[in-house]
Amino acid sequence: FVPIYYKKIVDTFSYVDDQKSEEGWPWHFVAIWIVLKLLQGGGIGAGLLGNLRTFLWIRVQQFTALQIQVGLFAHIHDLSLRWHLSRKTGEVLRIMDRGTSSINYLLQYLVFSIVPTLIDIIVAIIYFCVVFNIWFGLIILIAMVLYLGFTVLITEWRTKFRREMNLMENDQRTKGVDSLLNAETVKYFSMESWETERYKQSITSYQVEEWKTNASLALLNIAQCFVLNGALFALALYCAWLVWEGQ
Repeated sequence: FVPIYYKKIVDTFSYVDDQKSEEGWPWHFVAIWIVLKLLQGGGIGAGLLGNLRTFLWIRVQQFTALQIQVGLFAHIHDLSLRWHLSRKTGEVLRIMDRGTSSINYLLQYLVFSIVPTLIDIIVAIIYFCVVFNIWFGLIILIAMVLYLGFTVLITEWRTKFRREMNLMENDQRTKGVDSLLNAETVKYFSMESWETERYKQSITSYQVEEWKTNASLALLNIAQCFVLNGALFALALYCAWLVWEGQ
């Protein structure tokens, strides 16, 4: 509704100098527009609805983290003594942290990003088809199909890089934490330099996979940028042609 009321404000001021709008100056449109901007946010900070969403999600996130961490902690204690004797403390701690944060992120992304975005797309297509004509809605539909298609394909392709990066990060954390936990043994055998070099190699391996992950993410962002700007270009050209034809 923000663009709609912005349009009404502009239309009200679009009269020639010797004419006035029958409704007077559009203070009510400006007031409604400011209230909608307050709810929406953007530009000058997060909106009221966004902050309210974040506030309500705090308890959900805490409850989810509590259940996951306690359940995982209890499961680790239920494992055999043989497993605990050969444990990798650093890797286990990192997996616990990543698992908790990943589930919280997935839930938040599904509830607050994917579903609202799909609803926005459907509303936008219907609105443009009704208010303007079907070609506006068709261009938006094609753009969204291409956008989702590129996103799914490239994300599936780059998953292997992310998985390898996580494995290298686990290995790095394992070597670092276990080496420090066994510092007495390391010093007893004078293996400080060897442990340091081993840790350095694990960081180097992790950075190689991190580069692949970040580079593939940049490629995904570039593809999405081309799709969205291509759709904007098509809509702008078509709109300019309609104005040129007096429609």
